[in-house]
Amino acid sequence: NTANGAITDVEGKAVTVTTASTATQFSDILTAATANSASGTVAGAVADAGSNLTNIAFPNATSITATISNANDLTAVTLDSDVTHIDLNNVANVLLDINDLTNRTITANGGTYKVKDTATNLAAAAASLLSDQTIVVNDANTAATTTEINSIQTKMVSNGGSGTVTYTKLTDSASNLDTNRADIIAGVAVTIDDTNNTAATVAELNRLQTAVSDAGNGATLTYAKLRDTSANIRANTANGAITDVEGKAVTVT
Repeated sequence: NTANGAITDVEGKAVTVTTASTATQFSDILTAATANSASGTVAGAVADAGSNLTNIAFPNATSITATISNANDLTAVTLDSDVTHIDLNNVANVLLDINDLTNRTITANGGTYKVKDTATNLAAAAASLLSDQTIVVNDANTAATTTEINSIQTKMVSNGGSGTVTYTKLTDSASNLDTNRADIIAGVAVTIDDTNNTAATVAELNRLQTAVSDAGNGATLTYAKLRDTSANIRANTANGAITDVEGKAVTVT
């Protein structure tokens, strides 16, 4: 309903749209209703791709839904806080982060989702968001600590849930890694954080080496320091040669 390319008959009116609008359509109607400082309002549902719902101001929308299509990774999109629903729209394994899940209703419509975020965000999330979920730690930039992994695992099985958590990097002090050797899984790159923490002892290092070897599938262990008694260091040998000290900062205690 236009004249000279502009929507007509809505300026200053209370408009109710009876079908779902895209963000652009709803914005166009709202602009027309509030033209010339008029106090019009627009109510109705909005449904659009998440990339179109990052910065919106639709105060009277009855619902705002991010609809998934072929692009099933929503973690790169920061939805506006006004978005009320995410419709998986029959797409499998949609990746959602904690922001996507917080205070929103997820409508499956035949689809499924996984939770993907940094270990820090996942560990701080409400248990209800992680319980019984398939969780993927986004460790592209920062490795998870054992404390974070343990928190995620605890929340994942809360309220009778099960779920799984996958990650490719793990870092912590030698002591924490040694205590949580069960967190050393197949393919994980383990780094002993000895920059500001106490270096590993020979016993800790050997147990971690065994755990990495048992995990298999390319799991690795990286460390820069070693500390122990002279006797323990000299006793740690293979084929008659002292091992695990080449290129390392060794402290003889």
